[in-house]
Amino acid sequence: MAVNLLTYSGIITKTKALSAKLLSDSDYNNISEIQTVNDFIIYLRNSQGYKNIYREHDEVSNRTHVESFLYNSLYNDFAKLYKFSNCNQKQALDILFIKYECEYISFCLKNALFGKNEFNISIPNSFIIQHSRLNQAELMNAHNINEFVMAFKGSEYYHLFNVLKNTSHETLRDYLVPLNIYMYKKIWKSINKLKNKKDKQVLMDYFGTEIDCKNIMWIYRSKKFFKLSKNDIYVSIIPIHYKIDKNDFIDMIEAEGVEELLDIIKKTTYFKNKATVFDSGFNESLIIDILSDVLADNVRKYPVSVSLLLSYFHNKRLEIVRLQTALECIKYKLSPPEVLKNIYESV
Repeated sequence: MAVNLLTYSGIITKTKALSAKLLSDSDYNNISEIQTVNDFIIYLRNSQGYKNIYREHDEVSNRTHVESFLYNSLYNDFAKLYKFSNCNQKQALDILFIKYECEYISFCLKNALFGKNEFNISIPNSFIIQHSRLNQAELMNAHNINEFVMAFKGSEYYHLFNVLKNTSHETLRDYLVPLNIYMYKKIWKSINKLKNKKDKQVLMDYFGTEIDCKNIMWIYRSKKFFKLSKNDIYVSIIPIHYKIDKNDFIDMIEAEGVEELLDIIKKTTYFKNKATVFDSGFNESLIIDILSDVLADNVRKYPVSVSLLLSYFHNKRLEIVRLQTALECIKYKLSPPEVLKNIYESV
């Protein structure tokens, strides 16, 4: 135990220091009062978590720049902690980076499909350049799906996207669903290779829960909003099951309506005895609450592990989504109470 504590003490201290810079409820109250993007940028420039990255770049002056640097702040924090990690910790962070890499790919995909810069990826991140084998320059400059696919030539993603390009796939969802399936399969396989039992359990709890909940939410949205056929739902869910049996997922997909589906969901391990959470609607915020509970529980059970690291990046990612939501609210000139409500409901 003493050896483990010594091994993790440095990274735990660094993580706690970064966690202390996360925005507070008071910050979100202040942000809800902001009326312009310029004032939003000024507020972030004066915050502990973002002041350094914004001070290094005076060109941050519009919404797309802001969003780009929000994500760069996440990658920079990742780089800081990666630098102080030992071999076992780096293995765990490498698994988390799979998710960040695929998220970056999704940004590039949106730009290529829509033919415009939906997300400002013109500002490269040095850590992605160093840590990933992606051709970042070509991906950033891809203006159509052909250029996007060719940018992966020689990488593990080329076959995936090349196959999709040569079929009838045309929408963003047609590409994102296979990418997410590929991502989670790669993550799950990597977790199973870990030798550190505590880190393996922490990562399995987090990603296993996320996969289960993502599948539940996808089935729900497919039936309620997209009206997909049962066959289309079967091929689009992640083929990994953690705490929900495969047969339960089959029952969900075979459910004849949304009400029948919700009755099945309420009986799962994640929502049993939590029927009241459905009163305000079944949405993605429920997944965030469940994952937050899993992380908090593992920080208590496995304090000398990557649990605190994982918890920090979960909260940092949630913070960025909330700030993006605040920016959207500023654009539409919502009232402070409406902004605050949207901030806390965003995921």
